[in-house]
Amino acid sequence: MKSFKGEGGITVTDAMLEDWGEAAERGDYPGESAEETFHIGVPPTDAQVAAGAGLSSTHAGKN
Repeated sequence: MKSFKGEGGITVTDAMLEDWGEAAERGDYPGESAEETFHIGVPPTDAQVAAGAGLSSTHAGKN
C-alpha cells in the first residue's frame, strides 16, 4: 500500500483515496460544509455591479 503526505501534513493512503472515491460517487464530499451557496443565472455585467446589482443566491443544504 502506498501513501503520501497531503496538505497540512496528513498522510493519505490508498484506502482513504478509495473511500473518498466511493463517497464522491454517492454525491458525498467529505470535508465540505453542510451549506453551500449557489449563484443561479447570468452574472451581472460590470455596469450592473457598478450600479449596485448583485448576484442572487440560493442556499442549499446537503442531505
